[in-house]
Amino acid sequence: MRLTPEELHRLQAAHLVAEEKALEAQLARNRVRAILLDLERTYGTVGSEVEVDVRTGLLRTAGEEVWDGPGDHEGAASERPA
Repeated sequence: MRLTPEELHRLQAAHLVAEEKALEAQLARNRVRAILLDLERTYGTVGSEVEVDVRTGLLRTAGEEVWDGPGDHEGAASERPA
């Protein structure tokens, strides 16, 4: 049994759309990484493990301290919202 030419065309078109969406997702991940790299430079955290809470905008380093902004590099930790 074979697909009809129309079925094969629909299948190939769907496959191309799926590949396009996968490329768009990769581009979005690359944009996020570029923004994170820029933030690491801005906040002086290049080379350290920093987690960004995208809901609150707070930065948490590997040492569990939370930075509220660029001037808060002294280690004055605040509680992270739940």
